[in-house]
Amino acid sequence: MGFKQVSKDEQFLLYYPLKQGYIYTPQSIEYVPQEEDKGLALIFYDPFCPWCIYFSEKIKETLKEIAPDLPLKMFNEFENEEEVKKRGKVYSCIVNQTPIHSIIMAKKNFQKEVMNALKK
Repeated sequence: MGFKQVSKDEQFLLYYPLKQGYIYTPQSIEYVPQEEDKGLALIFYDPFCPWCIYFSEKIKETLKEIAPDLPLKMFNEFENEEEVKKRGKVYSCIVNQTPIHSIIMAKKNFQKEVMNALKK
Protein backbone atom coordinates (compact mmCIF):
# COMPACT_ATOMS: atom_id res chain seq x y z
CA MET A 1 0.00 0.00 0.00
CA GLY A 2 3.03 2.26 -0.28
CA PHE A 3 4.17 2.30 3.34
CA LYS A 4 7.90 1.94 3.95
CA GLN A 5 9.81 0.54 6.89
CA VAL A 6 11.77 3.19 8.83
CA SER A 7 14.60 0.80 9.75
CA LYS A 8 15.40 -2.88 9.80
CA ASP A 9 15.63 -2.76 13.61
CA GLU A 10 12.05 -1.58 14.08
CA GLN A 11 9.98 -3.58 11.62
CA PHE A 12 6.63 -2.17 12.75
CA LEU A 13 7.65 1.49 12.49
CA LEU A 14 6.34 2.60 9.10
CA TYR A 15 5.90 5.84 7.18
CA TYR A 16 4.12 6.83 4.00
CA PRO A 17 6.15 9.07 1.66
CA LEU A 18 3.92 11.93 0.51
CA LYS A 19 6.53 13.13 -2.01
CA GLN A 20 8.39 10.86 -4.38
CA GLY A 21 11.89 10.17 -3.09
CA TYR A 22 11.14 11.28 0.47
CA ILE A 23 12.90 9.21 3.13
CA TYR A 24 11.84 9.58 6.75
CA THR A 25 14.65 9.69 9.27
CA PRO A 26 13.54 9.69 12.91
CA GLN A 27 15.27 11.85 15.49
CA SER A 28 17.98 9.93 17.26
CA ILE A 29 16.86 10.01 20.87
CA GLU A 30 18.65 7.73 23.29
CA TYR A 31 17.47 6.39 26.60
CA VAL A 32 18.84 8.48 29.49
CA PRO A 33 19.27 6.26 32.57
CA GLN A 34 18.16 7.83 35.84
CA GLU A 35 19.91 7.05 39.14
CA GLU A 36 16.51 6.57 40.78
CA ASP A 37 15.77 3.69 38.37
CA LYS A 38 18.52 1.47 39.77
CA GLY A 39 17.03 -1.69 41.25
CA LEU A 40 13.55 -0.97 39.82
CA ALA A 41 11.36 -2.18 37.00
CA LEU A 42 9.53 0.54 35.07
CA ILE A 43 6.62 -0.05 32.73
CA PHE A 44 5.46 2.72 30.38
CA TYR A 45 2.10 2.54 28.61
CA ASP A 46 -0.20 4.61 26.41
CA PRO A 47 -3.59 4.69 28.20
CA PHE A 48 -5.50 5.27 24.95
CA CYS A 49 -4.35 2.03 23.35
CA PRO A 50 -6.12 -1.08 24.66
CA TRP A 51 -3.26 -3.27 23.42
CA CYS A 52 -0.69 -1.19 25.31
CA ILE A 53 -2.64 -1.63 28.52
CA TYR A 54 -3.00 -5.37 27.90
CA PHE A 55 0.74 -5.79 27.16
CA SER A 56 1.76 -3.66 30.14
CA GLU A 57 -0.27 -5.98 32.39
CA LYS A 58 1.40 -9.01 30.78
CA ILE A 59 4.81 -7.42 31.39
CA LYS A 60 3.86 -6.81 35.03
CA GLU A 61 2.76 -10.47 35.47
CA THR A 62 5.95 -11.78 33.89
CA LEU A 63 8.17 -9.53 36.00
CA LYS A 64 6.42 -10.77 39.14
CA GLU A 65 7.12 -14.38 38.02
CA ILE A 66 10.82 -13.68 37.39
CA ALA A 67 11.57 -11.41 40.34
CA PRO A 68 8.68 -11.22 42.81
CA ASP A 69 10.54 -8.83 45.14
CA LEU A 70 11.59 -6.39 42.41
CA PRO A 71 9.95 -2.98 43.03
CA LEU A 72 7.82 -2.00 40.06
CA LYS A 73 6.44 1.34 38.87
CA MET A 74 3.93 1.84 36.09
CA PHE A 75 3.78 5.12 34.20
CA ASN A 76 0.89 6.40 32.14
CA GLU A 77 2.80 8.23 29.37
CA PHE A 78 0.33 11.13 29.36
CA GLU A 79 -0.18 11.63 33.08
CA ASN A 80 3.54 11.17 33.78
CA GLU A 81 4.91 13.21 30.89
CA GLU A 82 7.86 14.53 32.92
CA GLU A 83 8.93 10.98 33.82
CA VAL A 84 8.97 10.13 30.11
CA LYS A 85 10.78 13.31 29.02
CA LYS A 86 13.65 13.01 31.47
CA ARG A 87 14.43 9.49 30.21
CA GLY A 88 14.61 10.50 26.54
CA LYS A 89 13.50 7.47 24.57
CA VAL A 90 11.43 5.20 26.78
CA TYR A 91 10.71 1.57 26.15
CA SER A 92 7.68 -0.32 27.36
CA CYS A 93 9.90 -1.88 30.04
CA ILE A 94 13.11 -0.76 31.73
CA VAL A 95 14.75 -2.93 34.40
CA ASN A 96 17.62 -1.76 36.57
CA GLN A 97 18.36 1.16 34.19
CA THR A 98 18.37 -1.22 31.20
CA PRO A 99 15.80 -0.99 28.37
CA ILE A 100 14.21 -4.35 27.56
CA HIS A 101 14.02 -4.64 23.78
CA SER A 102 12.19 -7.96 23.51
CA ILE A 103 8.43 -7.84 23.27
CA ILE A 104 6.46 -9.67 25.92
CA MET A 105 5.04 -12.04 23.31
CA ALA A 106 8.57 -13.45 22.94
CA LYS A 107 8.43 -14.41 26.60
CA LYS A 108 11.66 -16.45 26.80
CA ASN A 109 13.70 -13.65 25.20
CA PHE A 110 11.98 -11.10 27.42
CA GLN A 111 12.78 -13.15 30.53
CA LYS A 112 16.41 -13.58 29.46
CA GLU A 113 16.84 -9.83 28.94
CA VAL A 114 15.29 -9.09 32.33
CA MET A 115 17.57 -11.59 34.07
CA ASN A 116 20.62 -10.05 32.38
CA ALA A 117 19.49 -6.56 33.43
CA LEU A 118 19.10 -7.69 37.04
CA LYS A 119 22.69 -8.97 37.08
CA LYS A 120 24.10 -5.51 36.29
